[in-house]
Amino acid sequence: MAGERKQTRNSLSLSVKLQILREIEVEKKKKTDVAQKHNIPQSSLSTIIKNSEKIHQQALHAGESSRKRARGSTYADVDEALLQCFKQARSAALPVNGPLLSEKAKTLALEFGLKDFTGSGGWIERWKARHGIKLRNICGDSADVNRETMTNWLTDVMPNIISNYACKDIFNDDETGLFWRLLPDKTLHFKGETCTGGKASKERITILLCCNMDGSEKMQPLVIGKAKQPRCFRGIKHLPVQYEANQKAWMTGRSGPS
Repeated sequence: MAGERKQTRNSLSLSVKLQILREIEVEKKKKTDVAQKHNIPQSSLSTIIKNSEKIHQQALHAGESSRKRARGSTYADVDEALLQCFKQARSAALPVNGPLLSEKAKTLALEFGLKDFTGSGGWIERWKARHGIKLRNICGDSADVNRETMTNWLTDVMPNIISNYACKDIFNDDETGLFWRLLPDKTLHFKGETCTGGKASKERITILLCCNMDGSEKMQPLVIGKAKQPRCFRGIKHLPVQYEANQKAWMTGRSGPS
């Protein structure tokens, strides 16, 4: 009996070990049930759990022997390695979407020596379905625009205002904040997982854009940042925008062309 157990323990593949860890860590199954399902003793299960970090690293940086096995597989190793990457990203509260998964899967496939793997949208969708992964908002939904007010403005108010002007003489400008370090507000997640994100970056610049109604004249954009002389501007003799600065990178009464 002891010899049979030892043989079972040594014959476990990387994919099986990853599946066992998934059942324990993600699906929260009882250890006794997992051991019985995979026909392994409790001591073997304890060893796998103890070496979980090492097993995850093996999946991410698979050795040459794993690459050789993967060439004849149906991308099972890519599947498991991508799952571990996804778990690590979500444990760090990082948002993940389909395109990011596709690019990561392609990178992993190359590490496994799979040159014919495309990481198509269909493969990613099937991968998400296999692991119960859904797309959700990290933050709450924003309030709806008052449609009645908008309709009244477009049909009654604005036509009266612009009726005496040519389209080329009607200009509109608007400012917008560009949160250039802000991560996406949606992420893929495991079914039943609490969908939380990390602290949102508030690093921003303000941009003012202006053009006329028929698009024949576009004003030079105004960009407002915090630094008066940003390091990235060093050596730049000409900017395609007008740049101003204040401590909060906000539009003020003094912002704009002189």
